[in-house]
Amino acid sequence: MHNKLFIADGAFAIAGGRNIADEYYMRSAQANFIDMDVLAAGAVVRELSSVFDGYWNSEQAYPIGALTATVDAIRFDALNAVPAEEPTYAARDRFGREAIAAQLQRGTLELRPARVQVLVDQPSKAAGAVTRTTHAAANDLFASAQSELTIVSPYFVPGDAGLAMLRQVQERGATVNVTTNSLGATDEPLVHASYSKYRMPLLKMGVKLQELGASLSQKSDSLGDFRSSSGRLHAKLVVIDGQRLFIGSMNMDGHSERHNTELGLVIDSRELAAEANELFRAGAQGASYRLQLAGAQGRERIEWLAREKDGEVRHAREPAAPRPGHQADAADGTDQRRPALTRHWHAAAT
Repeated sequence: MHNKLFIADGAFAIAGGRNIADEYYMRSAQANFIDMDVLAAGAVVRELSSVFDGYWNSEQAYPIGALTATVDAIRFDALNAVPAEEPTYAARDRFGREAIAAQLQRGTLELRPARVQVLVDQPSKAAGAVTRTTHAAANDLFASAQSELTIVSPYFVPGDAGLAMLRQVQERGATVNVTTNSLGATDEPLVHASYSKYRMPLLKMGVKLQELGASLSQKSDSLGDFRSSSGRLHAKLVVIDGQRLFIGSMNMDGHSERHNTELGLVIDSRELAAEANELFRAGAQGASYRLQLAGAQGRERIEWLAREKDGEVRHAREPAAPRPGHQADAADGTDQRRPALTRHWHAAAT
């Protein structure tokens, strides 16, 4: 179960990609995730409550008492402990509006009306039941793009079908933008190894590709306050033609499609789609590598371009990738585990 859903009093719901742990709330000293959610009210909350009930009462869900006899011995002291550092909230959000925390404390909340469609996998997917999946419905939506398709996914492995869909959108004359994690930012090097084989065909077909840099994110405060920690992309959203926004738990990879149950919202709102685009276009510019092709036709290679204070810096090799024969140390931050994991993944993939 990969769904992420939080419902309060049947009045408000939060859905998106965020899990509940320190690193999803800028509370980790090592690495923090960049995530995005939507706060919803109205009729869609009743539908989402029904989704929760469906999972709670499904044959695939078990009471914890059926799995362990020690449930009564679990202590929850940590939940009542006072945090060492109280979280602080900015008075205004990225768009200059009053922060949601302040609005909730005041008892009123600014909302934007929009039509919403809920896409959700049935719990029986976990048992191997064949149903129309969230991925299938979402891919149909993405394939309908006429002018622009913007994809933000931390784990992006399109597969042959996804590559064909993106090529079809490109051939229609639409612009395709993809933002995902770089090698240095990912927490799943095996997935990154599989994604890497799609970079060349994506760039050759004209897809605009950028990868979030772990160290670059520290230099940009537009995506969050990372302090000394590194940044990792975890948000999952797609903007179609600047009009519709898909946001939820779904990654664009085979594991998510075949094995996970997922939840997503399709929001028909030009205003919210524009805000999502703005957050990642402006925010990721200084925190990401822009990928481009270099070299003669038939002998192309990939270059990674980073925006620095003194201008654009060009990398001929993948940032954070260890050099052949190089031993990693704390000074350069490379990880010698990655090449072995990469070889294992490619062997498994073939």
